[in-house]
Amino acid sequence: MKRTRVVQLDYYTGEIVAVYNSVEEASKDNFILASNLWKVLKWHGGKMRNRKLCFAKLADWLNI
Repeated sequence: MKRTRVVQLDYYTGEIVAVYNSVEEASKDNFILASNLWKVLKWHGGKMRNRKLCFAKLADWLNI
């Protein structure tokens, strides 16, 4: 199974904070469920308003 690389962005500026090799790694490092992170990436543009976190798939972010 191919892992999806994820970048964590600053919520306000959009600067890269961290790069993760998988959604699971990003979720563990930020104390959130991987399933919630997948939902945020798919439906909410990567922003978690309640925690002031922002994520993007690395492939999508590089194409912006």
